Parts: sequence; C-alpha cells; structure tokens
Amino acid sequence: MLLEVDELKWSEFISVYGKGSLFIEPVWLSITATNFGYGLKYYIWTEGTEEVIGFPIFYKGKTIKSPTNFHFFPLVKAKGIEKQKNIAFIRSIENLKRRFGSIRLKMEIDFPYQKELEGLGFNVTEKFTYIKRLDNLNYSRNIFRMIKKAEQQSYTTSLSTSFESSFSKIWESNKGYLLGSNKKQIFSFFSALIKKNFSQILDLHQDGAHIASLLVIEDQNQKVVYTYLISIPDRKKYPEVQAMLYNYGMSLYKSKGFLFCDLCGANLSSIAKFKAKFNGDLERYQYAVYNSSYFIKIEEYIKKLIRRW
Repeated sequence: MLLEVDELKWSEFISVYGKGSLFIEPVWLSITATNFGYGLKYYIWTEGTEEVIGFPIFYKGKTIKSPTNFHFFPLVKAKGIEKQKNIAFIRSIENLKRRFGSIRLKMEIDFPYQKELEGLGFNVTEKFTYIKRLDNLNYSRNIFRMIKKAEQQSYTTSLSTSFESSFSKIWESNKGYLLGSNKKQIFSFFSALIKKNFSQILDLHQDGAHIASLLVIEDQNQKVVYTYLISIPDRKKYPEVQAMLYNYGMSLYKSKGFLFCDLCGANLSSIAKFKAKFNGDLERYQYAVYNSSYFIKIEEYIKKLIRRW
C-alpha cells in the first residue's frame, strides 16, 4: 500500500533507512518547494507493518516534477528482499500515474529500475555527467598548464564574503540557462541553501578585482560536491580562470573529506570537451517522462492555440 506521510514520519523513516543523498533531507526539500511555489509530498510503500521503499515528490497541479534541473528523484530502500522492492516501486508508480497526469523524473546514477519505468509507459532519455574522484586530482596537461599560468598572474581564491556580488556575476553568465526562473527567486533559493550549509560560492580575484565565481552544492551525506554554476568572464582575457576555480573547489572539498565532485553535465559537446580534461569518469543517468493520453491532448490543444495566436 502506498501511504502519504507527514514530515515527522518521513524524518523517522530516513533516520533508519536513509543513508542516501542530500535530496531526501526535509530541510532541503522544504526550502526548494517553498521557494519555487511547489507542493511536496512524502510517500512510503508498506506491506502489512513492513516498510519497503519511500520517496518524496515535488508537484505542481497534476504534474510531478522538480523545480530545479539538478534535483534527483531519491528512492530510499527499506526492508524486504530486492524482488519486494522492485514490485513496490512498480506499484507505487502505477499509483502515482492514477493521481497525476504527468510525471517527470531525473534519476540518480545507477538507478536500478529503468526497465520498469519503460514498461510503465515512460519515455527514458539517457544523459551524462563527469564524476571526479577527489583522492586523485590528476588532470590533463592542458588543465595543468592553465592552472600554472593562473598561479603566475596574482589570482587569489577564497570562499565568497559577499553573496550578492558573487551571485550577480553567476546570474549574468547563466540567466539563459536558468530560463523560467527570475533572479529574485534564484537568489532567495541559494541564499537559503547557503545559510543551511547546503551550498557555497567560491570566488576568484586578481589584484583585488572580482573576476569570477563558482557556486557549488554540498551533499554531506554522500560526500559529493556539485559544481553547479560558474560565472564565465571574457575567455580571451581570462582563459585560465575556469580551470583554476574548478581546481580550487575540488582541492577545497578534498581537504574537507569529500570523496567525489560531480561536474554537473556532459551533454553539450563544448562543455563536455572542457570537463573531460579533469579526467573524471563519464557516468550515465536518465530522465524519465510520462504523460497520460488526456494530458497529451491538453498539451496539443494549448500548442494549437499558441500557433493560432
């Protein structure tokens, strides 16, 4: 049976079984839902008195989806053998399909039930990212050359002391990428995350001038740092800045005991080519999308109206 539970029950559930990612934490989830105006639900599948799996969802209207493009769908496995968990997942998704017209999920790396989602009518698309082990900060010669050059040009790196200034640089470089969000909303979101130690901004200066910033997300549960957004100055004038900032971030989090750096995406060839030079491992993850026939008809109708307009 799929049960909707409150935050207190969810917190109890993950305290026993949730040795997973940041994305199951109620504080993180609540900040995200509140900031972007989404609903948030917690579900646990039970068989009798035994809890088998659990997961949170964001939703808006009749659509399950994340407000951000970096949030993974986190599945928490509890009791039972693997076959029970597999069946529980299938039954849970079937249940959600009856309640919602559209479901859009970004799956974690090595998510175990891709075939089950396809069997349930989901369109599953494969995506990629680079994961760098922080116990081996070995890069390509090109990256090392850029870092060495940067070290000779009086650059300095540090944690940001002015969130507003650093964020403004990041926003100007990424507002096209963050299409659908406004500056005030994103500013409020990351400001709240930084106050809860879920995020940080790393700055790079030259002779006192603020040149660039890198925004990272910290998953202290799994010891993973995500290099989410970077401000990009004039590449001809500052060709080595990105390499130095990424190296600073990975070195910093290695010293904090983090194990991995997710370089956040390798789906555009130009970006993938640069990130590959940090000698990380190319990993696959999936986007899974389901639309009911009724939901598809509504979307098609809206598109026709827009074309006529």
